[in-house]
Amino acid sequence: MNIVYSLNPGDKGNFAIFDIVGKKLAYYELSSDKKMMTISDINLENGIYFYNVTSENKNVVTGRFVVIK
Repeated sequence: MNIVYSLNPGDKGNFAIFDIVGKKLAYYELSSDKKMMTISDINLENGIYFYNVTSENKNVVTGRFVVIK
């Protein structure tokens, strides 16, 4: 899974994935030096998942995605 993002120069961010009941399944640190992150270390089953991106301890975006294999 590829995640494309943009942070202000010098900012640090976080990307978290949650299951449908709110359990945190994965957590990644984001750097303003990069614009894309590849997630390959998580094996998600078919279902609906939510993600949350924070930067400088502020919620930037929350969304959902569906995994269908």
